[in-house]
Amino acid sequence: MARPRSFDEHQVLEQCRDVFCEHGYDATSIDDLVAATGLKRGSLYQAFGSKHGIFLKVLRGALDATTNRFSDDAVTLVAIACLELAPHDAKVRDIIAKWRSQIPPEHAALLPQALGDNLLNRAGISAKPTTD
Repeated sequence: MARPRSFDEHQVLEQCRDVFCEHGYDATSIDDLVAATGLKRGSLYQAFGSKHGIFLKVLRGALDATTNRFSDDAVTLVAIACLELAPHDAKVRDIIAKWRSQIPPEHAALLPQALGDNLLNRAGISAKPTTD
């Protein structure tokens, strides 16, 4: 019989979300997630299966909370997912496509701009035009 979890899953996923948002998916290691959460590697694997499993939980959680207003974290996670995973990961692609289909059209129209601004900001380039 498995032992009950001795951690708050929601809190752990928020800590993991912060790491993914800062470093992206590929540049985040399990050791980074272990350091951020204070959990042991085995506890993370037992709870979520893999780094990919953690990312999917984090992504779904952010998207479930986002239908009418794009949070910075949700846009960042979608940008990371689209750039690093979706081209070769059907599950990630399906999660994003399903979420996008559920966004009201007036908000869905804002998504490309939000993603573009997010990518520029992640690259250290101001999304706002300069007057220089």
